[in-house]
Amino acid sequence: MFYTKDWAFFHIPKTSGTNLRICTEQQRPDFISILNMNMQYWHLLMHKPLRWWIESRLIEPGIPIITFVRNPYARAVSFWKFATKFKNVEMPFYDFFHDESNLFYGVRRWGFDQSWPQNKFIEDFPVEIFRIEDDLTYLEKRLKVNFLGTKHLASTYTKPYQDYYDTKTEKLIYKLYESDFDLYKYSKKLK
Repeated sequence: MFYTKDWAFFHIPKTSGTNLRICTEQQRPDFISILNMNMQYWHLLMHKPLRWWIESRLIEPGIPIITFVRNPYARAVSFWKFATKFKNVEMPFYDFFHDESNLFYGVRRWGFDQSWPQNKFIEDFPVEIFRIEDDLTYLEKRLKVNFLGTKHLASTYTKPYQDYYDTKTEKLIYKLYESDFDLYKYSKKLK
């Protein structure tokens, strides 16, 4: 979670929020990050569900809350690639999502899980939701931050996310994130 005098940004894991945070910090003098205030605990705070931030009163009342959502197929690949690169997980894409013990390790450690469907992080709180695939030009104007054309250094894609899928994996990811496909109007069809 970070904010300016005009808005707060709620970061759902694996939706490119880190890229926006870096650009906002560089371009907005009114940038404030709870993480900067609590660096010792950043790993525990970074992706807390929105309910936690609101109930902890760490968001100014009345400030607009903004977030990104991402195509669940792309987000799943990003989550798996992150785990294989930074968390020493060594297993194929399908096996990672098929074995629930891999997905839900965060629940035991942090009280929530980074692989939750995106809507579970938001619940029914009033939030301006933007799809990163098609709303970014408008969002740049709305936030007064230039971030198109930038890329977060931790990016792990080496090929298009669609190339990681076969029919079996496509069905599995759709089943896990069906609510996100429906709520945010993403196509069930991968290609």
